[in-house]
Amino acid sequence: MTKGSNRINVLDFIISVLTRHEKELDKNLVKLERMTRKLERNNSFQTSEATSPSYSKPTVNRQEAKRKAKRKAVHQQCP
Repeated sequence: MTKGSNRINVLDFIISVLTRHEKELDKNLVKLERMTRKLERNNSFQTSEATSPSYSKPTVNRQEAKRKAKRKAVHQQCP
């Protein structure tokens, strides 16, 4: 082998390694873009839900509401 062919082999190897890394970077970039879009959609949904006039955050949970209803029913039965 001559000095010139060794250089070509080294350059071919370097190009193949860089090409492989470029493909991996492209795949990761696509994944990142997909995740970013998904996060933006979730964030915009939550923001619109929180600012919507029809949206009201529940102030009491179900168990507390049941207790209050039970107390009210007992007080209404008492003379």
